[in-house]
Amino acid sequence: MNRAQLIDDAFNLARSGVIDYEIALNLTQYLEKEEEYVPWSTATRVLGYIDSMLIRTEIYGSWRKFMLKLVQNQYMRINFANPATTLSTDYVTELKQRLFIAQACSFDLEDCTTSCSNRYKTWVSTNTSIPPILRDVILCKAMENGNVDDWEHIWKRFDTSNVGSEKTSFLYAMSCSSEPWLLSKYLNMILKPQGKVRLQDAPMIAAGVSKNKVGRYLVQDFFKEKVKELKELFSGAFILPKLIRVSMTNINTPFELKQLKEFVASSSEYLGSVQRTVDQIIEEGESNVMWMNKNYENIKQWLEKRET
Repeated sequence: MNRAQLIDDAFNLARSGVIDYEIALNLTQYLEKEEEYVPWSTATRVLGYIDSMLIRTEIYGSWRKFMLKLVQNQYMRINFANPATTLSTDYVTELKQRLFIAQACSFDLEDCTTSCSNRYKTWVSTNTSIPPILRDVILCKAMENGNVDDWEHIWKRFDTSNVGSEKTSFLYAMSCSSEPWLLSKYLNMILKPQGKVRLQDAPMIAAGVSKNKVGRYLVQDFFKEKVKELKELFSGAFILPKLIRVSMTNINTPFELKQLKEFVASSSEYLGSVQRTVDQIIEEGESNVMWMNKNYENIKQWLEKRET
C-alpha cells in the first residue's frame, strides 16, 4: 500500500465513522515533507471536503493556518515570486507545482497573492503569455483582488479571444471578483441567450460564483429568484440539472437544508424535470448536516490542540 492509498483509506474510514478524524488528520502532518505529486493530489481532494464544510464556521481561521503550514514550504521552493521563474518541463512536476501554487493562493498566502497580481499586471501591460496550466490560478486570484477595470479587461479578452481554452479561463476568472454587484451582473448574463455568454456556459459561471467566498449566497438567491426563467430558458436541455447542482452545493446546516426543502416544495412546478438531481442535493445536504453534527467538535478540538 502506497502513501496516497493510506491517506485515501484513512479519510474514507473517518468519513464513514470507522476511525476518528484525529487519526486521519495526524497522518497528513507528514505532508510538509512530501515531495511526490500523487499523495498530495489525494490529500488535496480529501481535505477539500473538510475545507468546504468548515469555510463558513468560526474555526476556519485555524483550519487555514493548518493547511498553510502543510503547503507553505513546498510552495516557497518554487520561487513563484520571481517573475523569471518558469515551471518544470516535466509534466508530473508541473502538475505538482501548479497544485502547490493553487493551494497557497486558495488559503491566501501573501506571497502567492502578490505574485499572481504582479504576473497579471505584466500580462496586461506587456501581453506576456501566462502558462496555460497556471492561467486559471493567476487570473482568478488577480480578479479577487482587482477592481471593475480589471473585470472589464478580462471581459474584453474573453470577447476577442478565438481560443477555446482561453475563453474558458476568462469565464472562470470573472466569477472570482470580490464585488457582489459584478457577480450579480455576471449571473444575469446567463438569462440573455442572444448575448455573448453561451447557454452551455451557464453552469461554469454559476459554479465559479458558488466557489467564490462572496458569491455563494448570491448564486443560491439568483437560482431561487429566477427559477421560472431558468426553467423556460433551459427547457429540453441537460443544463438545468448541472445549474441547480452547482448553485446549491455544500449545504451543511439545518437552516440551509430547511430553506432548500421549502424552496423545492414551493417551486415544484419548475423543478419536476430535475427531480432526481434535487433529491440527490437534498440527500447530500442531509449527509453534510450529519457529518457536521458528528465531526465538527472533534476537528475543532484537534485544531485547538495544535495551537496550544
